[in-house]
Amino acid sequence: SSALRRVPRPYRRGREAATMTAHSPDVPPVDDDPRSEGYGYGGRIASFRANEFARIDDSGVAYCDHAGAPPHSESLVRESLRMMERTLLGNPHSAHDAGARTRALVDEARDATLTHLNAPVGEYAVVFTSGATGAMRLLAEAFPWSAAGSEFAYTRGNHTSVVGARGCAMAAGAKVSVVDVVAADPESSIRRGESKLLDDDDDERGWRVTRSHEIVPETAGGVHGDRTHARARDEPGAYPSTKGPGPVSHSLFAYSAECNLTGERRPPMVARAFVNGERGTRVGSDEGAKKTRWWTVCDAAKACALAPPDLSADDAPDFVLVSFYKIFGFPAGVGALVARRSALEVLTPRYFGGGVAAGVDACEDFFVRRSGAEGFEDGTLPFTAIAAIPAGFRSLARLAEDPPAHDGDGDWDEKSAPTQDGDSTQNQNRGRRRGSREGAERADAHAFAVAARCVESLLSLKHRDGSPVVVLYGGGWLNTELNTELNTGPSNTGPSNAMDTSPGVRVGSPLGVTGQGPTVAFNVLRMDGTHVGYAAVERACAASGVHVRTGCCCNPGACDYFTSLPLAASQADNDDGVLRRG
Repeated sequence: SSALRRVPRPYRRGREAATMTAHSPDVPPVDDDPRSEGYGYGGRIASFRANEFARIDDSGVAYCDHAGAPPHSESLVRESLRMMERTLLGNPHSAHDAGARTRALVDEARDATLTHLNAPVGEYAVVFTSGATGAMRLLAEAFPWSAAGSEFAYTRGNHTSVVGARGCAMAAGAKVSVVDVVAADPESSIRRGESKLLDDDDDERGWRVTRSHEIVPETAGGVHGDRTHARARDEPGAYPSTKGPGPVSHSLFAYSAECNLTGERRPPMVARAFVNGERGTRVGSDEGAKKTRWWTVCDAAKACALAPPDLSADDAPDFVLVSFYKIFGFPAGVGALVARRSALEVLTPRYFGGGVAAGVDACEDFFVRRSGAEGFEDGTLPFTAIAAIPAGFRSLARLAEDPPAHDGDGDWDEKSAPTQDGDSTQNQNRGRRRGSREGAERADAHAFAVAARCVESLLSLKHRDGSPVVVLYGGGWLNTELNTELNTGPSNTGPSNAMDTSPGVRVGSPLGVTGQGPTVAFNVLRMDGTHVGYAAVERACAASGVHVRTGCCCNPGACDYFTSLPLAASQADNDDGVLRRG
């Protein structure tokens, strides 16, 4: 019989006496469990947990916040510390041997990042930043916005750090739009609750990317109550055209490779559909298209760990936002803006600091910026943290090896260190070993098996009257093996492009969704169907030793879309409020 686990904390502090009850299976899923395909890393999961993550079991908790901050492996820390113990590092801007060795480690980190993203040789560059947020801020502040035709368009389900770029666009007088993926035919099958995937031949018929909202400074000022969007006196002008007379304005389209709230995955085809549509519908048609150059940025902070973008694809983005701790847990405080080299040439940062200057005069208006990625990295890079990045990708690659490799157990030596020309033993042997992308694929399969089991268990929970205990969010689940169970018929509530399925599932429009990440987003419901506050759920989980992340996870657009709650309903001053905004 199933073990019964009871949580003694009430749903809402002092208001209700009901308790959360969950039924747990007697045994965890095993490799031959048909419901757990991909689970266990080929039977090595117990070994991984014992050797790499023993501290999780020792703490006696179930850690379920990998999307917020994945635990780092012990071998990654050991390898990094051993490197620090045995290698003399110096300022990478210095010419001595220690500085040259550090530059080689930094270059190795750039190469490992580009390899993980499958970037064509020589086409992309890696600009190190403080994180994915720092990367987006750099892009937003350096992008050549203008009042003469520039636009910042972003899909609704973007992270707050991406949405925040609109402040820079508005300050320059650029248009700002929110876009959604909707059915091309209003009588599309989506209204009948059917999943509509993109065809394998990249057929875009049946759905389109369209503007759903336009953000104007007056509205933004009323919401934010500050001068974030005040017009700048000195607006950046439009760039001269390189293909004929007249200025060229630059616009930016932002999308997320994987929604950090729901795990829905959308491909670069969404960006391509929007940009191609703009080229065909601009005023003046072809002539207007020539005067507007669209660039695309992909927020891959969530996706890079398990489903990294493929920059060799025809519709690969121009910019990619990366956060390294989101991939392998360590080091924190380092990210990257991965950009086409041609796209970097468009950016014009106003500030310059030490490290980016090829020449500067303190008494005259003379400054020459260094070329390439180094021209955007102000100050001294956090080189001790960056030096750990290659080891992080090696730890990810080991997940794909069977039997597992043992080079990451902390036995680091000078043979593993890159030479001053950036080569290393690992680089020389990379062709004979599986890489980090294969490791990410293996980790994705395992994590999805766990998430799918969680979804199945959550949806089985019922109140006394048979009503569901949870409502699940995410259109990607309709494109999985759970489709048959979940897609039992729509109801008449929810957003116009969302649908409810029974029991206890609300999904967004699956148009343009090609996959589902291992993220389980849900609300807990009372018997009458109203939501239990996130803080009460968080306390109940904590009482049972389960670590989860609650609130909107810094994704207000997706939160609004799925819950249909206006901004005023966030109840930020209520500890048991329905939502928490980020």
